[in-house]
Amino acid sequence: MQRRLNRKNSLEAEAMDKKDKRNLPEALGGEVPITQRQWRRVGAGAIFGAAVMAWYGQYLVQERVSFVAQAVYWGVFLLLLLVALYVVLLDIRYIRLQYAIERRDAFLRTLGSEELRKAISARQSGGNGKGEAEKTSAGPATAEEDAE
Repeated sequence: MQRRLNRKNSLEAEAMDKKDKRNLPEALGGEVPITQRQWRRVGAGAIFGAAVMAWYGQYLVQERVSFVAQAVYWGVFLLLLLVALYVVLLDIRYIRLQYAIERRDAFLRTLGSEELRKAISARQSGGNGKGEAEKTSAGPATAEEDAE
């Protein structure tokens, strides 16, 4: 039973990794050192740890602990906050990267496709009659053309 659960979890993790890898630029070769889910967990852990330390810090101040111990304690607290901030910035950059990649893919699927380009150029160079009809129906543009 445990073996099945481990295999199922590993298959789900592999599917999630493949999902994350498909959105990466080709420059990275599709290999991800850490996934978005993993760094979000690290960020959540850092925020939770900083919150616990902040809560316990009020008791630390009341107990008259040495300056060095307090400096180390609040240094670790600050480090956890900086880790959480870094994770937020990393996540923002990753989301922007995903957006840019999806935007590029949407462009390539629509306006960037070779079939659409051929169809547009064929229609423009083919002279389907629309262009001439629009020019004549618009009327004269200047007084000189009106005199002719």
